[in-house]
This record gives sequence, C-alpha cells and structure tokens, in this order.
Amino acid sequence: MKKNDGSNTVTSNRAKLGGYYDNKKHDTVDIPCKMPSMPKGLSPKSKAAWREVSVVLEEYNIVSLLDGVALRLLCDSIALYLKAEESIADKGLMITSMSTKGDITEKSNPAIRIRDNAWQQIFTMSRQFGMTPLSRKRNYSQENTENKSPMDMLMRTLNLN
Repeated sequence: MKKNDGSNTVTSNRAKLGGYYDNKKHDTVDIPCKMPSMPKGLSPKSKAAWREVSVVLEEYNIVSLLDGVALRLLCDSIALYLKAEESIADKGLMITSMSTKGDITEKSNPAIRIRDNAWQQIFTMSRQFGMTPLSRKRNYSQENTENKSPMDMLMRTLNLN
C-alpha cells in the first residue's frame, strides 16, 4: 500500500476525530474521500438526513465510497428516531390500551423503545464516523478554527441542539 501524507484519507481523518491517531498506523491506507451516491429506496426522512449528514462528512473529509451502507444505517436510524419522536409528541409517553377481557390499561408508548433503540444506533454510527462528543473534545478544540465537530454541525442542521 502506498504511504500518504494523511491530509485527505478517511482512515487518518477518522482516527484524528476519534482521538486515537497514530501516524505509524493510520497513514498507510490511501482511501480517497468521496461521498457515496444516495441509495434508492430511502424514506423521505432518510433522504433528508442523508443530505444533511453528507454535507458534514464531506466537509471534514471523513467519508469514502466504502461507507455507503454505514451511512445509510445512520440516516435510517435518524429517520426512525425522528418518526418515533413525532409519535411520542402526538400520543404522549403513555398510551391507553384494552385487554382481551375489555380492561382498559395505560402502558408506555412503544415509540419510546423504538426511539431509544434508534438513538443507540445513531450514537454507534456517529462514533464510527468520528462525530461523538469525545471526538469533539479531543480534536476540534485544537484543530478546528470554529470549534465545530461534525456532530455539532449535524445536530445544528437537524435542529436537535
């Protein structure tokens, strides 16, 4: 493999974002930073997330064509999270249900579990792309002149902050 200067490779950029960069380990793979094409079949919310996330990832040169599946999972998880949030806002934290015997009971809105699972996926995938608070603390306070990490930009763009 060709050694490079680390200025525009996905591997070295992710390592820098994650705070575990080591030039002996991370400047050995030359993977060009290029945004994968948006896959067909995304929901409207997933498409919107793809557009927003892709801007952030491209700006920080931390995405390659190899990342299409991971990026789709991130965008689908964001869409699912937002849809679950809408359901919770509409129906509330508790929902009323009727048992087979006709008893009326209140139970936790199932959208809460869906939202929480989606958030875990978002966090996991965000970490893979170097967009977690720890990454921001370790690297962006020193390297980024605006002190904005990819996650800051994403949260701002999605109006989640």
